[in-house]
Formats: sequence, structure tokens, C-alpha cells
Amino acid sequence: MVKNFLKKIIYNLCLLRNKLIEKDDFNWSRYHKNYENQINECEKVNTLKLSKEDFNLVNGKLEIKDLSPPIHPNHELLYKIIYDLQPNSILEIGCGNGDHLLNLKKIMPSNKIKWFGCDLLEKQLSFLNRRNPSLKETSKIFVHDITVSQIPREILKLDKLDLIYTQTVIMHIQKNNNHLKALRNLFYSSNNYIVLMENWTRHNFYGDLLKISKEETFPWEKLYFYKVNSGKRVALVLSKTPIKNKHLKYELIKDNNELLKYER
Repeated sequence: MVKNFLKKIIYNLCLLRNKLIEKDDFNWSRYHKNYENQINECEKVNTLKLSKEDFNLVNGKLEIKDLSPPIHPNHELLYKIIYDLQPNSILEIGCGNGDHLLNLKKIMPSNKIKWFGCDLLEKQLSFLNRRNPSLKETSKIFVHDITVSQIPREILKLDKLDLIYTQTVIMHIQKNNNHLKALRNLFYSSNNYIVLMENWTRHNFYGDLLKISKEETFPWEKLYFYKVNSGKRVALVLSKTPIKNKHLKYELIKDNNELLKYER
């Protein structure tokens, strides 16, 4: 009980800090200069690029082997969820170096899946092209600011996407409530699922999404909030319809505190 109370205090202090600072975590126009160094440091402690020998598909479930260095628990849970949902078209918001898209394509090699990735700046995507040049041949990679608008249909060449995901992207958007614009535009771009893997202390994600879902222009008829708990991390899965008959455990949530289990 004391631990949960302290978590709530820390969470509320983080929200207050973010509101007072009103500043994004990075200067996005210069972020690409630091990003490559960050990736080099991350590779010292985590496996970022999977080989086909690093995982198994057993009875409809993705199992990632014990790797050295280990895969980050964020990435492992994200991949397991996306594999479990089996979408036909997938977009990563803030695709960065392209590692997640490449890993998922190895896990889900079907030619029927359409792959997309976008990031804020062309300079950011130039690193992706150097690190994972094969993605250009199999995926549509493009520049887009999700805080400004939904994904243009002329880029997708389809009506809407089956699944959109983020990996620690929305958490960094703090200025002018732009994270709300980003979250709102995700719903206008996705037709079935949105998977968020974020630091849940940075915004009241559940509260913000609930408010967005009650807007008159909200494009989904219903919104179902699910958490998936790996034992190390919690991911938020937003679905247009009830999720049934899957291999992972999707638990309906009604409170933002349910996302904070592993946050410090």
C-alpha cells in the first residue's frame, strides 16, 4: 500500500514537472546528431537487431531466446503483441533506425503484410537507410509529423492501417499539449489497433485517451483499453473491437495507475 502511494506521488510530481516545463525532451531539429551515439551505447547493453535464430514461433506464440546481451523488455513485449494480433498493415511512428521494423519483418515474413515507418526528419531517416538499407525495398519509409496531421492516404495507398505502434515516442512530446494531437491523429490513421509502449509517468495516457474518445469527431465507434503485462513491462493496446481468442493476456483497464506497475 505504501509503495502504491509513493508511486502515485511520483507520478503526480512528474505530471506537474512536465506541465511547468512545457518543453519537449529534445530539440528535434538537432536530435539526429545525438541519436546515432545513443544507439551505439544501447547496443552495448541490449541486442537491438534479431537474427532468425534468436526466436521461435511455438503454438502461435513468439518466444525470444535468452540473448547476450539481452533484448530490451520493451522490445520483446512489443514484438509479442504485434505478432499475436497478426495485422495486415503496420506502421511505426518514430521508426528511428529501422531496427523494430526489420525485426518484425523477420518474425512476420508474410508477403501479404504491408509495412510502413515514419519519422520527423529526413536526416533521421538517412541513418535508417545506412543501418538497414533493405527496408527501402520492402517498406514505405517517409517523413511525417504525427502532431500535425494524420497519415496521408496518398502515402499509404490504402484507406487506413490495421495497426500503428509507438516505442517511447509520445512520452517525449511535452510542449503545447502536442501529445494530444499525436494521439488523436493515430485514431484517424488506424482502423483496428494502436499499440503504445511508453513511459507511463510522462502523461496521463489513459485519461487523455479517454477524453479524446469522447470527442464528437472521434472516428472509432468504440474504444477498448487493454494492458498486456509481461512481468517486466506493461504495454497499452487500444482496440476498435473486443480482443478475443489470442495467445497473450489482454486485460481491460479503467485507470491510468494500472499502467504504472513497473515505473520508477
